[in-house]
Amino acid sequence: MVPTLLGLAGLTPRVARFLGHDLSCLLIRDCAENNVAFLSSVYDDLIGLVDRHGVLVYSLRTESWRELDYLLEPSVAGASLTESEKAARRQNLFALYVGANTLLDQNRIWSWKEFGSAAAEIARE
Repeated sequence: MVPTLLGLAGLTPRVARFLGHDLSCLLIRDCAENNVAFLSSVYDDLIGLVDRHGVLVYSLRTESWRELDYLLEPSVAGASLTESEKAARRQNLFALYVGANTLLDQNRIWSWKEFGSAAAEIARE
């Protein structure tokens, strides 16, 4: 979300410590078909994948899956996917989960606490 907001404001910093893409192109045309977003809840132990099929949510606590539409209502869109497509979505979700946590542990993702003043300075330039 941050790369998109900065892109819309014309404030994309030269050195960006973000995990994600500027999706402001959605306001003009369709972006790449394979764009995805990774969602993570700090308090509920939920992770999610948003893609062209909807929202796939996994509960780390209960080890259960949910398919939702873009309004976060239960969806049957996942029922039309083949088993290999479902497995690929789940694999992508776990890969993003591991990747994001690895980058957080290494402090390689932008953090307001750590990089806030530096990011504000770059944005002013």
